[in-house]
Amino acid sequence: MIGLEATVELRTFRYFVAVADAGSVNAAAQALHLTQPSLARQLHRLERRLGLPLLELRGGRTVLTEVGHQFLPYARALLATADATQVAARLLAANLRAEEQLTPEDETAA
Repeated sequence: MIGLEATVELRTFRYFVAVADAGSVNAAAQALHLTQPSLARQLHRLERRLGLPLLELRGGRTVLTEVGHQFLPYARALLATADATQVAARLLAANLRAEEQLTPEDETAA
């Protein structure tokens, strides 16, 4: 079981995926409208909390480690599930609002 101190916010997974997609921390920082140092700190915090070396400096560039490449599909799946959950919640809320707007006469006719 993961303790509260190991809780990771979804946005840091988004940051990790953004770096993987952009190919560099600099490009990802620009795309995310963050400073490079701020993004780098968030990524280091993610690595510490997960206990995984996701990124490394190689030839002056930050690249995914082998573990980072292996972890990337899990991060993508997590984000896809989170996005689907938000969509489902919006649909459920819209249905609930629609049901609340039904009058008793509407319900007996249905």
